[in-house]
Amino acid sequence: MHDPILSEKKPWYRQPWAWFVLLLPLIAIAGCINLIWLAGKHNDGAVADDYTKTGDEVTRLQARDRTATRLGLTAFAEINARGLVKVVPSQPVAGPLQFRLLHPTVANNDQVVVLSDGGDHVWQGALPHPLGVVRWDIELSDSKGTWRLRGQIKPGQTGSLVLQPSP
Repeated sequence: MHDPILSEKKPWYRQPWAWFVLLLPLIAIAGCINLIWLAGKHNDGAVADDYTKTGDEVTRLQARDRTATRLGLTAFAEINARGLVKVVPSQPVAGPLQFRLLHPTVANNDQVVVLSDGGDHVWQGALPHPLGVVRWDIELSDSKGTWRLRGQIKPGQTGSLVLQPSP
C-alpha cells in the first residue's frame, strides 16, 4: 500500500509554514537596513552649546555664563519684521558682538550676525534670513567668547527680548 502522507512530501520552499516563519526575520532585516540608511542620510548636527565629555558624563560648561553674571550683564534685544537686530546692553561692552539665532532642531538653520556699534551703546545688524515660524534660542556674546547672554523668541513675538546669563 501507498502512504498518502509520504507521497505528498514537498521541498521546504514549497511549504507555507516555512515562509511564514522566515517572514518575520526578513521584515526585521529590511527595517534595520532602512533605518541605517535613514540615519546616514539625515544628519542631526551637533548641539549648539558649550559641553564637555568626561568619561561617560556630559557636562555643560558655564564659565561664560558666570562671567556675564559677575559683570552684571543683561541686554534688551529687538528684531523687526525686516530682520534688523538692535541690542542694548545694560552697560558698555567692547565689540564687535556676536548675535546667534540657534534653531532648536536643525543646526544648519542657525544664523550668526556680527553686530556693530551704532552709537549710544546700541548694537545693530541684519539677519541673513527671515525668522519664519519657529522658536529660536538666542545667544549674545563678545567676539572673544568670554561672556554670553541667552534668551528665546517664540513665533509671532514682538517687542523687546530680555537676554541674561543662564542660571
